Amino acid sequence: MDTNARPATRRHLTGDRNQCPTCGAFFNSTYAFDAHRTGPFGGAQGEPSRRRCLTVDEMRAKGMTLNQAGFWMTARRGLGPKPIASCGQDCEIQADTGA
Repeated sequence: MDTNARPATRRHLTGDRNQCPTCGAFFNSTYAFDAHRTGPFGGAQGEPSRRRCLTVDEMRAKGMTLNQAGFWMTARRGLGPKPIASCGQDCEIQADTGA
């Protein structure tokens, strides 16, 4: 997909799903949308923004995937271990032995 060409597809967006107004790609969440934008913001001393949309290859290299509905996601849910919250220096992490 050429990131400069907007797809002709129209979808009913619900919840946190959204469509990029620049490239036209659809995203499963605002987080995924934000992950597909790169580059510095403009505005300082009137400079134009140099932010852009990632290409499909760049999104895939970041681990993003398309779900069955055609929305980009940052990671498939339910895969891999849950992130462990930071608990400070005195924290011990023990492996779950299933016992």
